[in-house]
Amino acid sequence: MPAIKNPEPCVLVIFGASRDLTARKLIPALYEMNELKFLPAGTCVLGISRSPMSDDEWRGKLQPWAKQFAKGYDDGKWKAFSQRLFYHAADATQTAAFSPLQKHVEDLATQFKIRPNILFYLSVAPTLYEPIIGCIEKSGIITEGKRWCSINGGA
Repeated sequence: MPAIKNPEPCVLVIFGASRDLTARKLIPALYEMNELKFLPAGTCVLGISRSPMSDDEWRGKLQPWAKQFAKGYDDGKWKAFSQRLFYHAADATQTAAFSPLQKHVEDLATQFKIRPNILFYLSVAPTLYEPIIGCIEKSGIITEGKRWCSINGGA
């Protein structure tokens, strides 16, 4: 598969960050992408879930999964990669949760010297898609490309 030329770095926001899919599949895949130089420099991950925990606690929960499922896992490389992983406790079905989330995204964009380019990944039950996407829309966190962030993309 040909690589995308000059992909832009982003803050990858994963809703459902404490769930199994994130730990077993997404984070090991992102680790591998990083090692293959397919993840743009400056890209970082912000995991969102309701469970309270710190960045380091989340990284600690993810490491055994990366070790088990990521090809070519190395403790030193994981330590460097994991410094791009951050956690934010919030109920993404509540619009009020998005003001602090937006601030966190902006802070990460500043820290990693990228424009606030956000990629959302919903690693949640399908019944939560519509409430989360509705909150994303209502919150104003998206300023460009709104037609892509909609249940009905043609609307």
